Amino acid sequence: MPIYYGSEVTGFAQDDTGVDVEALAGGRSLRAEYLVGCDGGRSLVSKAAGIEFPGGIRRPAP
Repeated sequence: MPIYYGSEVTGFAQDDTGVDVEALAGGRSLRAEYLVGCDGGRSLVSKAAGIEFPGGIRRPAP
């Protein structure tokens, strides 16, 4: 299973057989069975799925 680091998801569409994913880097797109949003409280994937992010966002000290 490939993992794409540093790619911002800009949109996706799900159907009965999988999900089409659009990523910002070079307008790249892909088709997959599953899409997992593991990028914290500002995740487009989590927000679109209605998954709440209880808690806060921790920012590194300057």
